[in-house]
Amino acid sequence: MSVCYTIKKVLNNNVLIAKNPDHTEVVLLGKGIGFNKTRGDLISEGVVEKMFILTDEQKQKQYKSLINFMDEKLMGTLQQAIYLISERTGCTLNEQIHIGLTDHLIFAIKRIREGYNVDNPFLQETKAMYPEYFKIAQEVIDLINKEIDIILPIEEVGFVTLHIVSNLSMEVVSDVNKFSQIIKDLVLYI
Repeated sequence: MSVCYTIKKVLNNNVLIAKNPDHTEVVLLGKGIGFNKTRGDLISEGVVEKMFILTDEQKQKQYKSLINFMDEKLMGTLQQAIYLISERTGCTLNEQIHIGLTDHLIFAIKRIREGYNVDNPFLQETKAMYPEYFKIAQEVIDLINKEIDIILPIEEVGFVTLHIVSNLSMEVVSDVNKFSQIIKDLVLYI
């Protein structure tokens, strides 16, 4: 028997917030899943490519607090970005990426719009250490730049790479960043 979801909010053509009897709120992703849909419409399980549920109550609260800092288009784009990461890595991502990466990107976009420069002293080391994740991060930044009509600099690709590595290795981003610092120090020493 097919499960149906009731749409609560259409974020964009590819991302919806919905509910079903088992979950109070889920994020559904799929190509064109939100096209010509409105609140209250039903979506069958068959058109859903990916579903995101924050099961940890603390993480739900953290994510919902971030919602105040983004509009629906940005929220949908960031969900697409996380889906892209999951698809490209072939891994199930830890719930924390929805909070950590979303938080980082919301404020990165805000800083760029306010005219602040971004500095990433570990960009080259990050690119050298994690080339496959760096390519994925570049796709993420390209998607955001296109959808949000902004130009996030290459430095942000390095930061997104660290979020991906952190999520896949289950380490804190600051710990992953320490490895880049050590490599940079070693290169300078040599």
